[in-house]
Amino acid sequence: PDGIASAVDGILRNAQNVRDRLSFDSWQIISRLDYSVLIPWASPRNTMGDALLILNQMIGLLSAFAGLASESMTRGPGWLFMDLGRRIERAQCLLRLLDRLLVPVHANPRPILESILDICDSAMTYRYRYLMSYEIGPVLDLLVADQTNPRGLAFQFMKIVNHLDDLNVGDKSELAEQRKRMTELRGTLRLMDSESISQDRSLLSSKLSDYSRGLTELSEFITRRFLTHTQTRQLQDMVNQ
Repeated sequence: PDGIASAVDGILRNAQNVRDRLSFDSWQIISRLDYSVLIPWASPRNTMGDALLILNQMIGLLSAFAGLASESMTRGPGWLFMDLGRRIERAQCLLRLLDRLLVPVHANPRPILESILDICDSAMTYRYRYLMSYEIGPVLDLLVADQTNPRGLAFQFMKIVNHLDDLNVGDKSELAEQRKRMTELRGTLRLMDSESISQDRSLLSSKLSDYSRGLTELSEFITRRFLTHTQTRQLQDMVNQ
């Protein structure tokens, strides 16, 4: 379920369900994510070059759709939930990446650090800002504690807190509790000593787990509170009639 194929299937399925709410340009981009369009050849071709070609096309299409959503989509509830989900997902993916690649001790960490920065589209910022050899402390500072980095963890938490402030609907007691929890986690990010935590991998693992658990709880709350399916409600309405 965490693979690219499953994600693409979900994008196409959801887009078809809300086809009337998508602009022509958005639909043109999403429809090209179909594997039959991305992989036009009939016989299987399993070379690395073919895979790279498909992935590059997908990156371009998804970037174009993200640009349309950022510049053209009305900032209503739909955009709010879409961006909130994006921030939660990006933060969770980053946490899994850091947990699997930085918590283990490597004899030569440079290739790992370079790969992480490339994945997070932060290599150029790192080279410009730190002007040093690749080290875990500065990488954590850029990808975890720096709230000016739009691909970093602190930036995602900042946006999540802002979006929770904008959810002015219904009973706000549970919402306030979730916002408090996210604000607390964001505060620990701002106070994090990246150099010290990079020397204690068990502490790093514990911190990453705390952030991931908080995001999971928030995701479950958002789903339960705002995105539950209406089938039960429809059945109840039928009984009342």
